[in-house]
Amino acid sequence: LNKPKKLRILAIHGYIQNADVFRKRTGSFRKYMKQLADFEFIDAPHIAKNVPTPSSSDADKGEGPYLAWWESDGNYLTTSNYIGLSESIDKICAFIKTEGPFDGIMGFSQGAVLTAILCTMNEKFKFKFAMMFSSFVPTAAPFQQFFSEPIPTSKEEWNAIDSLHMFGRNDTLISSVNSADLTRFFQNPVVFEHRGGHVVPTDADSKPIIRNFLSKFLASL
Repeated sequence: LNKPKKLRILAIHGYIQNADVFRKRTGSFRKYMKQLADFEFIDAPHIAKNVPTPSSSDADKGEGPYLAWWESDGNYLTTSNYIGLSESIDKICAFIKTEGPFDGIMGFSQGAVLTAILCTMNEKFKFKFAMMFSSFVPTAAPFQQFFSEPIPTSKEEWNAIDSLHMFGRNDTLISSVNSADLTRFFQNPVVFEHRGGHVVPTDADSKPIIRNFLSKFLASL
């Protein structure tokens, strides 16, 4: 018997996470999607510099190593200097070359910002879709041209990729306003503000939206 087809999705963890922590954190999310998709997780290449102490509010950050896709030179929402970004892009390109192809990509927090950046290079990757959870607008100097006016509208442009954007009304790390701002740069965004915080949501309102989004791509396999 032929195995039922599933989507293959590359999963990009957040700052001070790693592939294993992100895999565990998305356990119930992946269980709900297991008929639709398989997820591949990848570690960022850098050790994070700003790891909170256990007494801080992010004490549940999980087990190390605590990794980063880049370090910010200044305010992470506005800095143009993403230190270490090019090495991260190189690592992902190499991973896709050996482990790909992937139907889509998803990212959380800093990983969602990287997902948006990778969408601008999608001529190379051929992702059918991108999912961004708790993201914000990338401000890295080499990519500012893509996230500024005027916003391209041609079907041939990078931003014609189907995209899902989810963010928490109660997110205290990246406000829903910052996350929502990213959506205007995509031509076909599905946007949902969930009631939670800085998480990949698994609440009853969010799950069907994600499932419906993925189902249309599964139908085309």
